[in-house]
Amino acid sequence: MLFVVVAACSAPPAPRQAGRQDGAGIDFSVPAPTDRTTVQVGAIDRQISLDGRIVPRDSTTVRAPSPGTVTSLDVLQGDAVAVGDLLATIDLGDAISVAILELKLAMSERDLALATGAASGTLDEFDQRVSDAEQALDDLGVDRSLIDLDAAELGAIEVRSQRSGVVVSTTARFGQSITDGDPIVVIGDPADLIAFATTSPSQFESIALGMDTTIVASGALDQTTTGVVTERSRATAGDGSGAVGRTGSSVTVDFNTSDFTASDSTTSTDAESSVDQPFELGTRIEITIVLESVAEVLWLRPDAVRGQGDAQFVIVEREDRQVRVAVETGLRTDDRIEIVQPSGLAAGDTVVMP
Repeated sequence: MLFVVVAACSAPPAPRQAGRQDGAGIDFSVPAPTDRTTVQVGAIDRQISLDGRIVPRDSTTVRAPSPGTVTSLDVLQGDAVAVGDLLATIDLGDAISVAILELKLAMSERDLALATGAASGTLDEFDQRVSDAEQALDDLGVDRSLIDLDAAELGAIEVRSQRSGVVVSTTARFGQSITDGDPIVVIGDPADLIAFATTSPSQFESIALGMDTTIVASGALDQTTTGVVTERSRATAGDGSGAVGRTGSSVTVDFNTSDFTASDSTTSTDAESSVDQPFELGTRIEITIVLESVAEVLWLRPDAVRGQGDAQFVIVEREDRQVRVAVETGLRTDDRIEIVQPSGLAAGDTVVMP
């Protein structure tokens, strides 16, 4: 009997509330200690990165002289062209074709009246017919100054190059319906290249002429050079500037060819002049622009600084206690914030994170 009582008393106790173990239990985990960071010394660069392309400094956008449908595109990006080379063919459609025939007929009738010595009143009537026919073409969106009426009589026009160079880009496509002024191709000088990128309005406002840049070829980190911002532009579509893709806010960067050896560079396609270029025409690039820079300053992680404005401070560990230290901050980036001296901080101080 005594043995039974002792055995019962020494048995492990049954688990309490065993049936509630699958429910919402209590988290007994120990909270992680507060993070720390260290005051460091170094440089801070506030910068932005833009996606861009290598383009010619001197370029011309060839635009459609009339509405219609593109029935042929006779050049590709990278093709060398000369003055008079065929770039594209545009089908004018029935309405424009008829209007051209009516204009040519009115002009022929007027010429005949002049040749036969018609009375001035009759000549006035023929002049009015010509004027009405010209207005009809204008109303259809045809730029008569760019159209050869004799060549357009069959209902199609040929768009030919007015300069020599290399096709930088083609924007028209076979079968595309276009209107007067739509870009067909861009032609440029391959011997003088620049870096070009579009920007957002806020980026544009932060960029100034003369800012230093780094240019890296997309997907080729070994192709890197430096440059300087040489132009800021707010060109708009159809402003007649002829620049490559320059609509909206943009920047132009002159890059440094001396950063490259002959083995790294490419050679101009101009047969008369061989020019070393660090990038090929059309190369996609990333342009990093340094907006502001400071060197050899104290800095912290931005999230280590508490408060705002003139009431900013950090919590510093000193021996066995934590001390609040007021700070003044300067240049800030995503990963660094400048601590302006004197601040009561020194390189190597341990700062408690919020």
